[in-house]
Amino acid sequence: MKKGKTIKQLADEIGVSKTAIRNKLNDEIKTKFAIKNGNTLYISSKGESIIKAMFLTKNENQSQTVTEKQSQTKSQTVCEVSDFLKLSSIINVLEDNTKLLQEQLKQKDKQIESLQEQLKIKDRQIENANMSLQASQTLQAKNIQLLTTQSYSKEQQKEVKNKKRFLGKFRK
Repeated sequence: MKKGKTIKQLADEIGVSKTAIRNKLNDEIKTKFAIKNGNTLYISSKGESIIKAMFLTKNENQSQTVTEKQSQTKSQTVCEVSDFLKLSSIINVLEDNTKLLQEQLKQKDKQIESLQEQLKIKDRQIENANMSLQASQTLQAKNIQLLTTQSYSKEQQKEVKNKKRFLGKFRK
């Protein structure tokens, strides 16, 4: 809140005493619409409007009595203060909700980051499993080839032995 007018400035402007202004200042107005700097109380423009409304001025419409004017002014002031307090309360609730939602969003971001890291780990595990499977398949294929070659060699060796025996019979 920027500094407003002092009680003296406001009293001079309205044409009443400083005491009259002080008598109109209740705790709610002081809290919401005034700032104290040292011994000087500064009243905001909204507070100034409320205080001015509390004092009677000559109205263009002379048909209203002083009592009606006071009642209307006080009623209007009460409504303004009430509306201000309601809006202030709503703003506080919205600010609290915003903070809560921001905190929840941070937590969700951390959860997403954690899940992404877990996915990276699983991807590496799958890649390693695929490489192991491929290596296993390659090894198995070589083993089959080697066994086939060895079987073939034994058959060839038997055949050679048989041929030698057969030929050996003729050499005698």
